[in-house]
Amino acid sequence: MSKPAPTALEGRLRQLGMGHAADHLGDLLTRAADEHLSHEELLGRLLGLELDGRDLARLEKARRRASFPFVRTFEDFDFANQTDRRVSSLGGSLERAFIEHGRCVVLSGKSQSGKTHLAVAIGDRQLRHGFEVRFVTAGALIAELTAAERKGRMQKAVAAWTEPDLLIIDDFAGIAYGRDASERLFEVIHERHVKHRSMIVTSSRDLAGWQQTIGDAQLAVGLLDRLLERGRHIQLDGGKARDLVDEHGIPIGMSRPLAQVAYEELVISNEPDALVASSADTGLVAAGGQGEVPEHERDLGGEVAGYVITRMLGAGGLGIVYVGMDPQTRAEVAIKISKRAQAKNRDIQQRFVLEAQIPRLIKHANIIQILACGELADGRAYYVMELLDGQPLRDRMQLPVPLTAHEALRIFIDLADALRVVHKRGIVHRDLKPENVFLTSYASGPVVAKLVDFGLARVPLQIAGVDLESRSLLTVGTPRYMSPERMLGEEGDERTDLYALGLILYEVFTHGDWPWEVDENDVVAQRAAHLAQRPRPSPMLQKIGPRLHALVMRCLEKDPAKRPQSADEVKTELVALQGELPKRFGHSKGGGGGDVLSRLRRFIADA
Repeated sequence: MSKPAPTALEGRLRQLGMGHAADHLGDLLTRAADEHLSHEELLGRLLGLELDGRDLARLEKARRRASFPFVRTFEDFDFANQTDRRVSSLGGSLERAFIEHGRCVVLSGKSQSGKTHLAVAIGDRQLRHGFEVRFVTAGALIAELTAAERKGRMQKAVAAWTEPDLLIIDDFAGIAYGRDASERLFEVIHERHVKHRSMIVTSSRDLAGWQQTIGDAQLAVGLLDRLLERGRHIQLDGGKARDLVDEHGIPIGMSRPLAQVAYEELVISNEPDALVASSADTGLVAAGGQGEVPEHERDLGGEVAGYVITRMLGAGGLGIVYVGMDPQTRAEVAIKISKRAQAKNRDIQQRFVLEAQIPRLIKHANIIQILACGELADGRAYYVMELLDGQPLRDRMQLPVPLTAHEALRIFIDLADALRVVHKRGIVHRDLKPENVFLTSYASGPVVAKLVDFGLARVPLQIAGVDLESRSLLTVGTPRYMSPERMLGEEGDERTDLYALGLILYEVFTHGDWPWEVDENDVVAQRAAHLAQRPRPSPMLQKIGPRLHALVMRCLEKDPAKRPQSADEVKTELVALQGELPKRFGHSKGGGGGDVLSRLRRFIADA
């Protein structure tokens, strides 16, 4: 069989879509002759050239889409210039798991310390793994969101910045934004946090100084909480970038997109309003201030209120929860301790104390029992609570076998009774959701529901010795369960909690349905639904019982005056329903097996 001429073979390769191999065919044939390659070896080389070329083309296209200001690799980052930072300090940010688990990194340090270089290097590595990455400066992002908001396209703009697997926001909090601009940044970061999308943020300002440029101390805390809940802070103090210049000869870190410059000149230069606390009082300090030891590990083995800390249970925005053991009786309790970074923030500490003081004041069987509370020597607040054996309502709702109607009804009767006594003390929970309802049982008895987490409660100005002014912030609460009046920034009263209770009733009795066709992670769409859309009637609720359906629809009225006026009224109605409900839910919404299979897929990988 005669060998085809190079030109003919090149044409055939291009017909097959192997343009990269065709481009290097001449050199390859020369090497093949010199090395006496067989046909199989030649074919292998051709395929290798094509795959390498396609991968390089994909990478170049991905880099252009990422909008990197320059391309730098991790390999040429100079760790020798850093006092105590090594590859190990990056927390696996170069691995696929960084994106798959929605982790984040905040890189801070002085100008020219290598923050942008390192962020781009991590982003480039993730591009090689096949993930989508976008790079933007904070100023340019604000400019784009501001323009979109003026045109009524804010939701679409936020969604566009939410979708990439990794978003790098450069020069964050470096200049004074003002509150409106900061709220726009918060929309993007909050959405990405909810959807477990990874982020890298670089900042030339120390984290304690973010409130000065963010324009609101509480908002700065919210931004950091979302960035660091599944992430870490890395302080850089040297770097390679000082020796690099861009294509215009300008040192990296000095050049900025025109959109950012224009926005800085027109808007961002305005000084933010006076803040509640000075930067010295906020307690927004770098995580990991005691070397590389994770914060939760520093408390293990310590003693709090006579209990020895034995292990960590979990961590949230305000604190870390541990298991403590009485050395004498071996009895175990749960201990929640505020984070070190928030020890000097008076507002956060008071909110933390409220989580303990409200249950101690009320002492109700359906409210978490608090055994002790106080302050540690380093200024962190803590409280000791009963260690419950069970699970949050949210976890129970996600199990394949649904609750029976009577089990569900019993839970809501408990919850309504807890709200009844809370409201009588002038307290509004304001964050009622399945995650804050804990299901437990005692001595093989029936399941008992306990209301937990009063950190966002509205309270009288004087309660339990804590002087805390209730503030109406749109960022306080969970948008999915937030009433229309809270969405509008009003304080809300006990009927606010009843609105959230109605949403949970709807969700539980319909096996996860929702009153509106909106993405549960889309904050903007959720807000529009709460404010303007009527909740859709549920055939499943009506089938279970017209009386139950009517109660749920009343709880979901936009006007608080049209809802039940007290938790006592709701409890009375739920008790009356006990004799009317069917004994067990169906196991699927449509009566077929498809829903069972979809539920099983949550627990069986690749089912």
